[in-house]
Amino acid sequence: MTYVYRKVETPAKKVVTNHVDEEGNPIAPQEEGTKPNKSIPGYEFTGKTVTDEDGNTTHIYKKTPAKKVVTNHVDEEGNPIAPQEDGTTPKRQISGYEYVRTVVDEEGNTTHIYRKLSNKPTTPEKETPAKPQAGKTASGKAQLPNTGEASSVAGALGTAMLVATLAFARKRRRNED
Repeated sequence: MTYVYRKVETPAKKVVTNHVDEEGNPIAPQEEGTKPNKSIPGYEFTGKTVTDEDGNTTHIYKKTPAKKVVTNHVDEEGNPIAPQEDGTTPKRQISGYEYVRTVVDEEGNTTHIYRKLSNKPTTPEKETPAKPQAGKTASGKAQLPNTGEASSVAGALGTAMLVATLAFARKRRRNED
């Protein structure tokens, strides 16, 4: 009697790494193998890592509070010249000031900087009235303005159409007779 032995292979368990929030909800795709914690936008690593009996690693993160972003309108000395606005808003026209530049800080807050316009009233230069020039007076008779052409294109076109119509009518009469 011959005995044949075969190796029975048990499937190797895959080790995975999970990234979850404090309630256990996944916040990033599962990764094969044991991986270190990573930076996930909107979340901060809590420092807790759990490894189960199969070697699977779970990193636990907590949600970071959303930061409030604001827009400020200030003069060149940093003094506010308009109320602070929530969110990012475009520059605007503020009377008495001209826009200089925009600065965005590392937290996303926008600051529009303006320069105060000078308060000196501008005086217009005095205009001297134009003096009529003493010149030659027109001699002879006054000429009327030329308001039209001597020959009319419309008249020539009308005459040509009349001649063509008469010629056509005469030819038609001859053909009918």
